[in-house]
Amino acid sequence: MAVSPCSYDFFTFLYSAEICRKRRGLSDIKLIFVHGPEGRFRKDNIRTQQQNETFFNNVIIPGISLLPSCESFMWLSRQEISFPSLSTQNIFPRGYTLNQPNSEYVGHELVASLFREDALCFLAAPPYARKIAKQIASGRTGGRPYVTLTVREIERDNANNTRTINYDVWSQAIIMLREKGIETLVLRDTSQAFSPALFPNTPEAPEGSIHLPIRLALYEDALLNYTKNNGPGYLQLYTKARTMIFNSFDDDVVALSRTWYSGNYGMNHGDQYPMTATSKKLIWDDESTHTIIQGAQNAIHTERNNSEVNGFTNIENIKSSLIVALRQLAYQLQFGLLQEDITLFKAIKTKNAQYSLFNSVEQPLTEISGDKISEEVLKELFLKSDGNNSHSHNR
Repeated sequence: MAVSPCSYDFFTFLYSAEICRKRRGLSDIKLIFVHGPEGRFRKDNIRTQQQNETFFNNVIIPGISLLPSCESFMWLSRQEISFPSLSTQNIFPRGYTLNQPNSEYVGHELVASLFREDALCFLAAPPYARKIAKQIASGRTGGRPYVTLTVREIERDNANNTRTINYDVWSQAIIMLREKGIETLVLRDTSQAFSPALFPNTPEAPEGSIHLPIRLALYEDALLNYTKNNGPGYLQLYTKARTMIFNSFDDDVVALSRTWYSGNYGMNHGDQYPMTATSKKLIWDDESTHTIIQGAQNAIHTERNNSEVNGFTNIENIKSSLIVALRQLAYQLQFGLLQEDITLFKAIKTKNAQYSLFNSVEQPLTEISGDKISEEVLKELFLKSDGNNSHSHNR
């Protein structure tokens, strides 16, 4: 926790670790939380100690149950930890040490996984939460099909209200959905869970606001889930829940800026999050009643697709993603060469040749690497990734 925030970014880390586990053929995950320097958390000015404690105990710890392959977890100080002798491929994030901890919560590994064509994985609500969620939904909606609306009500990192729902649009959309036999179930911020209802005659699910597995179970059973750019929206990305996230850039907020999206996710305007199923759709600059109603109607008449991945949108998306993947590869190679590095580099070369983005990818990789990677590792990588690659990496 010295280098990772106490936030919903934890689920990007968890999801990336699960994809890594599956790629490497490992049976389960043992999760270790290592105390940070500031009251056991990362030193920053974003959250107070009390906010970190509350989030850790009420979101992160319950969130572990969403990963069935997690065999155990520990919450320890550095002095209490004694790592056994583990090979490089048994540690995530790769290269992690107690003296030099690193993190993987901003999507670099997901971009690399998209190039490698790693298998999709999913977080899932535990069975007990699904049973409770069905009772809640049935009682609030009268057994009718329902969509969820997740509302972000805090003002942090929301300089231009890009994370706040359009209340006028939603007041109209809720009525129109009800006329079509679809109820809207509102999930609010935890601090507002039991406040007066946001919309007249519209059911809310405070249980989901205070209990993360129930929140996810409600999402999983919904016809469709609507949200703006917020923490629970990221949680939805890595599940089988059908989701529409309304999004806009905001260059006054680092994590919503064009630079952040391009540099970490390889995304530009109009692109989709890497390594997400096509049941997830990012809607850019169009939080309108028409889009909301159309999304629900499409959900009624189509099966949710969790077998296909959201691929690259266009050549600019490929180029931005390729740069992220090259940087991630260069970082990983500091800790030795694995087969997954060879697979990734082959995929990068294939895409580069297909779209003629750079004269070569060997040169930029060498330049990014600097003197951090041994020449022997680079030579071995280039040698083993050379020659005709018969495996198609097209999406």
